[in-house]
Amino acid sequence: MTRAASAVPTHERRHAAEDIDVIEYRNILLRIHAYLCSYGDSVWSPRLQEWIDELNSVRPNLNLAAHLLRSRDASHGMGSLGDFSIAPENGHAIQSDRRQISEASRVLWKLTAELFQDSVRLLNTIGN
Repeated sequence: MTRAASAVPTHERRHAAEDIDVIEYRNILLRIHAYLCSYGDSVWSPRLQEWIDELNSVRPNLNLAAHLLRSRDASHGMGSLGDFSIAPENGHAIQSDRRQISEASRVLWKLTAELFQDSVRLLNTIGN
């Protein structure tokens, strides 16, 4: 049998989280979650915890591509994590100091950009 004949067609390949390296992706989710929790966030941190739990309980039927697409899409656009700010108005434990708010939000946006980049990297790895 030739090498080409033994290859599994792309459309028949199954991609489970254990088949590719999702360690960095998981770590980014964990870092964002911990960062938001450090400010007492109750908007995005529970959602991220659900996503982390989902990823940690990998089952053959977990659709990793859907997980990655959700994280990628949650990283940018109106109402997304990338549009979210650390601010007292959002219920966060931070002083109403413009510099502190700006710096705290900048750190969140940097982490969110990392999530976007790693989601895209992994989606490219699995062919989505």
